[in-house]
Amino acid sequence: MITDLQKRCNDMSQSEIKLRTELGVYTGKYEEFQSVLTKSNDMFAGFKKDMERMSKQIKRLEKETLLWKGRWETSNTALLKLSDEKQKRDTEHLKALQKIITLEKLCRAMQEERALLHERLLQVDTDSELVVSSGQPNGETSETESAAQTPTEPSIPLVHETDGNTESQPSIN
Repeated sequence: MITDLQKRCNDMSQSEIKLRTELGVYTGKYEEFQSVLTKSNDMFAGFKKDMERMSKQIKRLEKETLLWKGRWETSNTALLKLSDEKQKRDTEHLKALQKIITLEKLCRAMQEERALLHERLLQVDTDSELVVSSGQPNGETSETESAAQTPTEPSIPLVHETDGNTESQPSIN
């Protein structure tokens, strides 16, 4: 019986040693698990902070995006208005140039007509001088003389002034 008890005691000692070594292994594994868990929690907390920071940055960028989009829309609207105004002004400018060209043509035609009428008037004057020198009886005047005696408008040449110089031909800039 003692031997049995000693044997059992030895078995129990050995079993205790095995269990203690297993306990040491499990304790090591548990500590390792705890450190991994702590690291995981730290990483999770870091990721959570990064996500919060990124969320704030995304919100800020979204606000900036809306701001820039509003500015773009405003400037685009202004650009369209300016484009329309420029187109209207270009159209008005072309119409004004056409009017200027038409008026210049009319002015040239009127100058030519005036010059022609002036030549006729001079011719009538010379004809009437010839008739006057040949003598009309009883103070009667001929039709050419009466036409010569009608007052005419003074001749005014059409000139354009540019920098104080006069030109005989109008120019278009």
